[in-house]
Formats: sequence, structure tokens, C-alpha cells
Amino acid sequence: MTHHSRSARSGWLKWLLLLIVAATIAGVAWRLLPIGKAPGGAMPPDGRGAPGRIGGGATRADVPVWLNALSMVIPNASVTVTSRVDGQLQQVFFTEGQEVSAGQLLAQIDPRSYQATLNQYQGELNQN
Repeated sequence: MTHHSRSARSGWLKWLLLLIVAATIAGVAWRLLPIGKAPGGAMPPDGRGAPGRIGGGATRADVPVWLNALSMVIPNASVTVTSRVDGQLQQVFFTEGQEVSAGQLLAQIDPRSYQATLNQYQGELNQN
């Protein structure tokens, strides 16, 4: 055999091998991809790849739309509320998220400790 016939033969074998690999990939893709298949993976009843009639007639109905997603809520404004005095809370007059206005009573603290301090200072004033 000559050098020319070996290279022609090896070129022909490379093309044949490439054709076999391409046919194998196409066959696997044809089996795995849902092209021309009905829902559920079965072929349509007519066998030609066209969808057949599956159910009854069309009806009108509400279709609920659900969207599950992660997100973040950003407020238009936020306010930090701090107290000017210390004490035990007796009552809270708002619920979280409720709109409040300036001057609105938000909470009531226990007045006994402040009443005792006031009485003490008034007693000291009366002694002087």
C-alpha cells in the first residue's frame, strides 16, 4: 500500500466515525426531547405528532394565580420611637403597622413611681 491510499482510507474512516457519532447523538436527542409528544410523554392518538382531542369542551372559570418569590418590602418612611421616661407599660393603644398621627396617645406607663417622686419633692418644698 502506498502512503496516499493510507491517508485516503484514514480520512474516510474519520468521516464514517463522525457520521456514526452524529447519528447516535441525534437518536438519543430524538428519544429524550419532547418534540411532537403529547403531555405526559405519550404520542398523540393520530400518531403523526399532531395533538389529538383530549378532553371535553371549553368552559369559563376563574384561574387562581399564585406567585411564590423571595422579595423585600421597603417602607416609604420609617420612624424610631423612643421614650423620654422609663417605666412599665400598662397599655398599648396601637397595633403594629397601624397608621398613627402626631399627638396620638400610643402607650400608658405605670405612674406610681413618678407619683411617689412627685410626692417626695412636694413634701420637701412644704418643709422649706
